[in-house]
Amino acid sequence: MPDSSNDRPRSGRQEGEEDWQLAVDGGSTLRGFRRHGEERRAGVFIHGFRSHCDGEKARYLSARAGMREWGWLRFDQRGCGRSTGEFRRFTVSGAIDDLLRVLDALDAPSYILVGSSLGALVAVHAARAGRHRIDGLVLIAPALRFTDRLIHDQLDGRALAAWRRRGYRWFPDLYAGGCYRLDHAFCADALRYGEPPGKLPCPVHVIHGSRDELLPLRDTENWLAGLDCPAAGLEIVDGGDHRLNAWSDVITRYTEILWNETRKSCA
Repeated sequence: MPDSSNDRPRSGRQEGEEDWQLAVDGGSTLRGFRRHGEERRAGVFIHGFRSHCDGEKARYLSARAGMREWGWLRFDQRGCGRSTGEFRRFTVSGAIDDLLRVLDALDAPSYILVGSSLGALVAVHAARAGRHRIDGLVLIAPALRFTDRLIHDQLDGRALAAWRRRGYRWFPDLYAGGCYRLDHAFCADALRYGEPPGKLPCPVHVIHGSRDELLPLRDTENWLAGLDCPAAGLEIVDGGDHRLNAWSDVITRYTEILWNETRKSCA
């Protein structure tokens, strides 16, 4: 689900960050901002659907990473922010594959992944892939039932059939106004990600607002109840909305806790 508009960001690089980019399949280039830290491991922020890496949460986390001298990356998914590519061709599978390529390129011994909304779903599947050592996941208002909330709850059978026949569909942008276009390939791919709880190889901490207008808190609670992982926690932000921009300090605090708790095991 969207956690901010996909307007082109203007803020850019912060002190201590360097420009970062990575060429991926299809001729697209992912772009973002990277910090080098005292430890070899790195933290990575994965933004939400139709968002970018220059939002308040992403910038706050990166600034705190600089204060703690952590390695850190915030980047735009393809078709978003500064990265190239057409957003209408975005798919969940493509976002997962791109994140795995990002982790390949960073070549750190282990990672802390912080995912927001759909970025949380992408982080979960990257951890589950087992290709990299993931020390922990911080999931912000996770879109773990993304397919149900964006597709099944909004579209009936006739609308889905029309989307398939036409090859694309326009959706209203809840934050920026206007509409955006998605190819039907997005729908066909997204139906693969109903996201049962399953197993994860690392600790998980979820932060969810009590007044999330897009993703019900009960989805997260039900998912955590069936999750098999070394440790799991849930912070319910009283009065928090979906984007949780006003609670960046809470998100950062739990990221610091997870980073420090896993430091000994990955030193």
